[in-house]
Amino acid sequence: MELLSKFYSWYFLIWIKKLKRENRTVVRLRVREIAEEKGIGMNKLSRLADVNIKTIRRLYDDPHYSPTVNTLSKIANALGVPTSSLIEDAPEISQGDGH
Repeated sequence: MELLSKFYSWYFLIWIKKLKRENRTVVRLRVREIAEEKGIGMNKLSRLADVNIKTIRRLYDDPHYSPTVNTLSKIANALGVPTSSLIEDAPEISQGDGH
């Protein structure tokens, strides 16, 4: 199972980096919004999820940051939500589209 998780983490990171290179954004993380809805601050979320505070800050500041699947899973568990609820589809911006 750990090997599969590492594969998905690797695949997710490669996919996000490719999209960033192409100036397209397809997903956005909702960690900050969900944590705020539940009244959980960054420090508490870091402790509950056992995730470094620097990673939590990065997720709060950059909703397009691409953490590992394991990190997302730990955060989702700490917030009591499915991992999928942390990910939001964002409008795709095609290269060269000025709108």
